[in-house]
Amino acid sequence: MELAQRAVSLVRGELVAWLAAEQLEAEREARVRATLLNEISEQRDAVAPDVVRRAEALGWQIAGWHAALYVHAEDRPVGGRSRSAVGGWGAGRAAVDDALARLADAGLSLGPAVERSDGWVAWLTTAAPPSPGRLRAAVRAVRDELRGVSATEPGLALALGVGSARRDAAGIAQSVAEAHEAALIAAADTDPVAVRVVQDLGASRMLLGWYGSGTFADLSRQVLGPLADLEDPELL
Repeated sequence: MELAQRAVSLVRGELVAWLAAEQLEAEREARVRATLLNEISEQRDAVAPDVVRRAEALGWQIAGWHAALYVHAEDRPVGGRSRSAVGGWGAGRAAVDDALARLADAGLSLGPAVERSDGWVAWLTTAAPPSPGRLRAAVRAVRDELRGVSATEPGLALALGVGSARRDAAGIAQSVAEAHEAALIAAADTDPVAVRVVQDLGASRMLLGWYGSGTFADLSRQVLGPLADLEDPELL
């Protein structure tokens, strides 16, 4: 027993250092993926060849049709307490990461899972436009995994938005933007795991665009400004 304890103490430092190095490398790769997707989204219809080459070097398949699935995560109080009081976001992030990994193990390849400021995004890539049946099956698989996460992570509300199938690098940017819109609309639902497909949104997309416009911001300041000027916390 004493010999085993000595052996463990000898390798403990090396093990901690190795785990730290692995975590740093994972964080670096996550930043690289996020930066690359940002570049694709910003360049959109004219993605630079260098960006395409770097994406392909990471293993991303750029040529083809891409249908994005955006997972929006939101902190909701549980029993009057926020998630910071019941475990924080760390466990929730790990749970979603594990759920997406299980999809890959089950044969549903969604390409890279890229962490965003409010969740995660991945996309289904096919050589030809995916059939409605295949896309529905992918959405069901992701939804079911997210329901499993929701059941074990109280207070973590997840909303899944699905973009339309778009082609090549510009298509990734377009579908991700659509999926994000759909996820934001789904997040207004009270269901712990709500799903919205961009083709089914109709007028909701126009309203979302209006809410995010400078004109709406100006109007809201004009309407709500007098309330803020009253400095009445109860009224606010």
